[in-house]
Formats: sequence, C-alpha cells, structure tokens
Amino acid sequence: MKKRTGTYITDNVLTKESEQIHYQHEEVPYYVTFQSRYSGHHVVQGVPHWHQDVELTYIVRGTSELEVAGESHTIHAGDGYFVNARQIHTGRSSERDFICVRIHPILLCANEYIEKTFVLPVINDPSMAFVHLSNNIPWQKEILDMILHIYEEDRAGKDTLPLTIQSSIFAIWKLLYEHRSADEVRKAPESHHMTSLKRMIGYVQENYQNRITLKQIADAGNVSASTCNNIFNTLIHQSPVRFLLSCRLNYSTKMLKETDMTVTEIAGQCGFSSASYFTEMFHREYGMTPVDFRKAEQEEL
Repeated sequence: MKKRTGTYITDNVLTKESEQIHYQHEEVPYYVTFQSRYSGHHVVQGVPHWHQDVELTYIVRGTSELEVAGESHTIHAGDGYFVNARQIHTGRSSERDFICVRIHPILLCANEYIEKTFVLPVINDPSMAFVHLSNNIPWQKEILDMILHIYEEDRAGKDTLPLTIQSSIFAIWKLLYEHRSADEVRKAPESHHMTSLKRMIGYVQENYQNRITLKQIADAGNVSASTCNNIFNTLIHQSPVRFLLSCRLNYSTKMLKETDMTVTEIAGQCGFSSASYFTEMFHREYGMTPVDFRKAEQEEL
C-alpha cells in the first residue's frame, strides 16, 4: 500500500508490536470472518492483542464477553461492537457465533483533509475506544445491518466486495463521527505504561517460540521486572508469564487445526520444553489433550 508522507495513519500501516492481519485482498486492507465458539470445548480467555485496524463485530448467537483498554463489556446476540484502532482487547470465555470485520483506517483517507478532519478525531478520541452497538438504537442498528451486508457479500463471493467495504466503512464512519460525545474530547497522550505494554506484548508475540525470561520482556518495554509485572496485572489482569503461556497455547491450537505436525513438533514450535509439559498445560487450559482437541476439530469439519 502506498503512503502519503507526514500523516499518522499512513505512516503506521504496520508496526512490529501490533498483530499482523492477513488481509483478503492485496490492495484493499480488510478481513471478514465468521467464527463459532459452540465446539463443546472449554473456551478460555483469549490472548490480549492490538492492531492498527478498526474492528466491527456482530453477535449472531450467544454472548460475547470482552475487555477493551481495561474495561469489561458483555454483548448479547443481535448486538455488536466497535473496537477502535490500537486498542488492547481480548475476548473472554463464552459460547457464541459472531461475524467480525476488520478494516484498516487507510481506506477512509481519501485525502489529507478527510483524514485530519474526520478520521483522526475518531481514532484519537478516548471515548471511542469501544462502542456497544445496540440493535434497539437506530443509528447503531444501521451499522449492524452493514456488518451483515458485508458478510453476506463476502459469503457470496461477490467481485464487488471491495466496493462494498469501501462504501460501508465511509457510511459507518459518518455515523460514528456524528455520534461522538457532544463535548469535544482532546486526545490524551498515551500513558507510558500502555506504550510499554504494547511493546512487551509485541516482543512476546514475536519470540514466543524461544525461551523468554521476565527480564527480556521487561527490557522490551524499557521497564524493570517489577514494573513489568505491575503493568501486565493492572492493564490486562494477568502476569507476563501467564500472557506468554496464553500466547503459546493459542498458537498451538492453530497448528493443531491447520497442520498435520505431531504434538511433539508443535510443542517445540510453540516454545514448550517438552511434549509432556505442553500436554499438561494444554489440558489444564482447555480440559482436553492436544490429541483430543485435534480430533474434536476434525469431527466438526
């Protein structure tokens, strides 16, 4: 994607600390997915992460529990939510079906005037970190209907989907912009601790395959080990060691579903010292062994 110089969004299309999204179109940065959590597994809290994209989710069935910027939210079927760019968030254990659309804000930046006047004010508004989209509020229902429309066109394989994405995100953004708080909110500088947390999360996500010490995680955030512990526990309610374990287990589930690698190979690829330790931690987290997890996933296909 080409950049314009001197603007925040276009100079930050990718950063090594943020989650990297695999977009569906090489030239149009969007990602549409339907996910089900009715697998019968023990569903656990997801891994805290952040990305440059905005995230729009519609809950089809069940209940979604999530945490955004340290605040908890519960969203029921028929409603949805908007998570702004660069917000640390995670889903909690719940059974649900949901549609998720991730779109990079660069799609909104037709020119510098649009970016500075309409895009950045929403991106930089702390009150817009998260928006609960209610099916009972007309302007929010409009956004939910557009999420469904995007998904239906994606499911149908429409060649015009990039145009639908482009037009929909402009319409959605107009509604978000118009319904910001009546009080003008100036962006507060991101706290030093939040900046450090993002760097430490990025370090773990890049190096989870290797042996990682608490000192190495702390060094990535330019803080002491004790401050590192405090930052993780305060902002995402888990220790750095627990976060590292969650990352390793999360990546292991993807490998169990998407590859034919053995349990021993996956254990090594995900940074576990042995297959037996991996199996023990996996069973403690998910209530089943890696082998049973793979078998259950294959039976669902």
